[in-house]
Amino acid sequence: MTSQVAVLGVSSFQGDSELLARSVLEDVVRIAKHHRSTLLTGTGGGVSTLLAKVAAQGDVPVVGISPATDARSHIDLTGEDPSLYATMIYTGMGYKGRNVTLVRSADVVVAVGGQTGTLNELTIAWDEGKRIAIGQDGDALGCAPTIFRDLVPRVSRKARNAELFDAPSVAAALDAALISIETLPRLAPAMECSIEDLFRQAGAISEGHFAIKSGHHTVEFWEKARLLAMPDLVAEIARRMASIVKETGAEVLIGPPIGGAILAHAVGLHCELPALFFDKGPEGEMMVLRGYSLRKGARALIVDDIVSVGGTIASAEEAIESLGLQSVGSLVIVDRRGGSPQESLAKLRHPLRALLVKDTPRNESPDDCSACKQGVRFEVHKERLALAD
Repeated sequence: MTSQVAVLGVSSFQGDSELLARSVLEDVVRIAKHHRSTLLTGTGGGVSTLLAKVAAQGDVPVVGISPATDARSHIDLTGEDPSLYATMIYTGMGYKGRNVTLVRSADVVVAVGGQTGTLNELTIAWDEGKRIAIGQDGDALGCAPTIFRDLVPRVSRKARNAELFDAPSVAAALDAALISIETLPRLAPAMECSIEDLFRQAGAISEGHFAIKSGHHTVEFWEKARLLAMPDLVAEIARRMASIVKETGAEVLIGPPIGGAILAHAVGLHCELPALFFDKGPEGEMMVLRGYSLRKGARALIVDDIVSVGGTIASAEEAIESLGLQSVGSLVIVDRRGGSPQESLAKLRHPLRALLVKDTPRNESPDDCSACKQGVRFEVHKERLALAD
């Protein structure tokens, strides 16, 4: 599979800047062609338009990512001919939404100058764990690379794969970034990947200093919501869970909100079992409020995502038995109880099974947190959805 390279940069040229940009882009196209990479760009003028023209001369196709909804609205919005690009993708999401789509579609992000918009794209790329290539020969085309170069040492790296490649030339930085990808071990198909690999594919593992739902602090946060937002990965997780479900003899699956509800339905599809979900009562207790109809004494299996101390599972067990069902235990993606203080663990009445048992890093109490003692600031692991205009 070839790498995808997003080329960012200044949106218009002044004076002789177009000559400099052309020289830089000719080298970028040469490197991309050498590595057989696909070129993506944001369209609308400046570096994007010039890239399409330069690449066409080298017989290299460029995919344009447009903020508009179709060809006519693209022309009205940008004044640019869409036929400049080998392929156009119309996002209909405006410039901010287009920026996110462009960056997320790339393996490497290249900045050829640029101002505020480019800086925004670079920060998105860093947050999304992308490889970023900048070079000194592009600095004269805008301040974004220079600002970003100074910014990187001051901010935490949320995604492990985020890496800055900085060289005398943009092309040299791109070459190094692409080589770093090509020398990685080839990623196995999902069915051969470990559970941790699947979380990393989703960008769901972050390093820093976090407070988790159990009340503990940790230096490694697994954001299951990111994995659960990717149906192909959920389907693979459900496939693996299904083989375990069959061993339990379960007749119904019940998932705690919210992750457990998603997983229960995905697993139920594989096992051909009904899948219900709990609601939370006023005190956080598990309740079934949806008017489901089940046989008394039916064998029920709890399906959930990640357990740290087991409080949610214990509450779900109690709710199942109060309904007159027979609990056959629980099944989760990751069991992290071994990394939590023993005195904090909830007592479970039935077996808990997991696709992955992970004891490290330790979950520490706030009063004895090593990161707190070192003055490491907290990272935000739950953010509101950002919608572009």
